Amino acid sequence: MTTTTITVDIIRETADAILVTDSDRRAWLPKSQIEYDTDAGAGDTAVDIELPVWLAEKEALV
Repeated sequence: MTTTTITVDIIRETADAILVTDSDRRAWLPKSQIEYDTDAGAGDTAVDIELPVWLAEKEALV
């Protein structure tokens, strides 16, 4: 699986997903599909998230 890393701000978090923004768009990302510093949470900025390219493209984050 090919992955990419994006830098986003975390807006909201649930047990299963995080809502992120890259200032142009918002997207819910399932935690089961991403890797990020789990100490990061709602309100944190400039968080690096590694995710599959297909998911980044689907959510228009790349």
